[in-house]
Amino acid sequence: MLKQANVDRQVSTLLEGEGVLIDPVGAILAVVVLNIVLQGNADPYTIMTGLFLRLSVGGAIGIGGGWLLGVFLKKALFLSEDIKNLSVLASLWGLFGLSQALISESGLMTAVAAGIMLKIADLPEERLLLRFKNQLSLLAISVLFILLSADLSIASIFALGWGGIFTVLALMLIVRPLNVLISTATSDLNWRQKAFLSWVAAGNCGSIGRLPICHFPD
Repeated sequence: MLKQANVDRQVSTLLEGEGVLIDPVGAILAVVVLNIVLQGNADPYTIMTGLFLRLSVGGAIGIGGGWLLGVFLKKALFLSEDIKNLSVLASLWGLFGLSQALISESGLMTAVAAGIMLKIADLPEERLLLRFKNQLSLLAISVLFILLSADLSIASIFALGWGGIFTVLALMLIVRPLNVLISTATSDLNWRQKAFLSWVAAGNCGSIGRLPICHFPD
């Protein structure tokens, strides 16, 4: 989406980095906190332990699996380019499933860590893999928004009441822009770039059930 919008490179790099590194942490933390609150045991130690375990397990599996996959792709000269694309996709699914089987909600961190390791591996087929990834991303994003819209229940929106609506609006118009301004206070970004970052942050706020969440796009 950033490429389609022809976003400034500095802003694009910032958003991409936030989406890759911060989103997994935020998503895992949101799930951990929600599960603990629903179970009635919301002490900080339990929250931090749950977050640490998921990030550690997911990161370890992703780093190890990504490194092994990179070594395999460099030595697997007998595989065609198309088969290598599918091998990477199948390996990623396998690593994700393994991580999820060991500890729930750790698969996202595994996928991120494996992708970083493949980038570090400097594969000869990197450009091919990126093109394949971009094609999958376009398909996934297109399907995702259709499924999200189809799954939206008007009754659930009304059930949130005005409190839920005001909460989301506060996150969009106050919290997220303020978060961006504070985070970029010492940067060399101009006001237009900061305004764009705030707009992107505000535009990506939503809610899951009664838990408001916001995130940058990947």
